[in-house]
Amino acid sequence: MRTRSDLTGLTGDADPLRRPLSYRGRVLTLIVVLMCLPSTLIAADAGSGADATADGTSLESALQESIRLQEQIARINEQLADLETRFGPYDPRLLEPLQALTDTLLQLRDFDEAGSILERRLQLLRTSQGTRSLEQIPVIGELIANDLERRDWESVADRFEFIHLLNEQNAGVPPDVVLASRQDLALWNFAQVYLEPPLQRLRHFQDARELLRDNVEAAEELYGENSLELLPWLYQRAVLQYQVVAVVVADDELGVSARDDILLVEGRSSESYLRQGLNLVKRMQEIARHNGDREAEAMAMILDADFQRLLDLGTAARRYREARDMLVEAGLPENEVEDFFRRPVILPVPHFHSRLSAAVAYQDSNGFRVVTGDDGEVELIDLGTFTAWSESLPFARRPDLPTATDWLDEALNYHELELEFSINSRGYTRNPDILDSSTDSARVRRDTRNALRDMQFRPSFEGDRWRRVDTVRLRYLVLPD
Repeated sequence: MRTRSDLTGLTGDADPLRRPLSYRGRVLTLIVVLMCLPSTLIAADAGSGADATADGTSLESALQESIRLQEQIARINEQLADLETRFGPYDPRLLEPLQALTDTLLQLRDFDEAGSILERRLQLLRTSQGTRSLEQIPVIGELIANDLERRDWESVADRFEFIHLLNEQNAGVPPDVVLASRQDLALWNFAQVYLEPPLQRLRHFQDARELLRDNVEAAEELYGENSLELLPWLYQRAVLQYQVVAVVVADDELGVSARDDILLVEGRSSESYLRQGLNLVKRMQEIARHNGDREAEAMAMILDADFQRLLDLGTAARRYREARDMLVEAGLPENEVEDFFRRPVILPVPHFHSRLSAAVAYQDSNGFRVVTGDDGEVELIDLGTFTAWSESLPFARRPDLPTATDWLDEALNYHELELEFSINSRGYTRNPDILDSSTDSARVRRDTRNALRDMQFRPSFEGDRWRRVDTVRLRYLVLPD
């Protein structure tokens, strides 16, 4: 693909991108720049004694860069006008300069105008290649990123829905790609549970439920009902049952609506959803056993015990012991198995890992660590980071974001609290203390303590008994409502 400097060959002019603007053009450009320049770019550092932007760049440099970008936009627009005159407004040769224009507008953070250009590129692709062309998907991905910058959540949902529609309608798209696009759409609906206004949240949750149910059926058809590849999809469906319970017990308007539209309409108790989750993980064990994968069977058995703990069944401890023994029988080092079971975790865990090493690596990547003293005794267990789904669902873990939007976390203004507490032998917290907080809100601090009390943990298991764990820490994130 040609670079922006190579775009000169698309016109008959000699080096048009380098052709300087007239004096009048430069003056007009400077006026436009000064009018449009974001306030963050022209904020001076009062303590430095020199004009500076918020990020330390000199005001002069910021102006020069903005002028350069505005001049580049003017040159690209000249080039587009020439191409349109020669070939018409729907010629594919417009795509490259439109791409360059998009990139330049994004550098100026002019997201509204960039969105207009992206829509034009999309229309060009549809005109030249057809309305079902998969070549649209990268441009739709750019539109998703731009819509996120504009905080247009509903438009992002429409983009994910259109990508999934394109994948479903094209016979040549691999089935696993269709699964992934439906998954992204479901995950974005989960995100809208906290991004959209309260009255719309239950609708997004219900849409996600339906999409995930469809995905399990599609995965069964793709992989077969006894395939190991089906296990992650079954577990996602099991976690969904816990999420239903979290929604229906919410003490705000989300919970009120959910109790009417889920429990009453479906004629079930909240406990029945957890039992359905338990049945799903039991099915996972059967599939692993059918395939002769002892380690995967043991890892599924741990999830069986997790759901039994969520249901407060007395048989959970026995299932954990059986899973531990099965892992050792499967050939895993006993010390690694013991170390794993000594780790307390918040239930339910978000993902299924068929290998113990993968489960440990996931916990470590989320910040889990054990601090020991000089005598080797455990002084602190740090569970890492827990991101609450929303203020409505403070004890429920927020589902993953779609891959294309995972950078959104960096742009959201979370409340962040560092908590210290103990976990008793039944997996409940005691004596929660807030060590540090990004907010002085008494309500947020109170709700965070309550959320911690409502969480269920897989307690530390050592030897043949559960043990109380003192001095546990957790970094807790929650979005303002």
